[in-house]
Amino acid sequence: MKRWILLVPLAALALTAGCGDKRPPLKQPSADSFKTGTCRDAADAVLALGKFAYDNDGKKSLTVADRDKLRDQANKLIVLRSAAEAPLDQQLQDLITAVGFVRLRVEPTYDPQLLKDMGAAQNTVQKTCTT
Repeated sequence: MKRWILLVPLAALALTAGCGDKRPPLKQPSADSFKTGTCRDAADAVLALGKFAYDNDGKKSLTVADRDKLRDQANKLIVLRSAAEAPLDQQLQDLITAVGFVRLRVEPTYDPQLLKDMGAAQNTVQKTCTT
């Protein structure tokens, strides 16, 4: 009888252990793999935004510090956008705009979909700059 009492909680623990975050780990290219020019100059900000989107996916709200991080990365991209050529110029503008929407929507109006949209815009820039 004592064995069953021990086995049932252990079995339940084993079954729930695999139910955590099943996302694959974030795989990002190195900044050195970004094309020279505007892409390379934007690499650190683009990669930081990708990591931010991955790390904060599914959160119901963002902190003031989170919004400050987003602002800092967006400001770096704003400076670089004017030197970018098509299609990168529009893609950077789309990413900057997406970051702005995430930053502006504070509780209770924050929508996690905005962060997904920002991640998609980040991914577009990243692909353009690395392929």
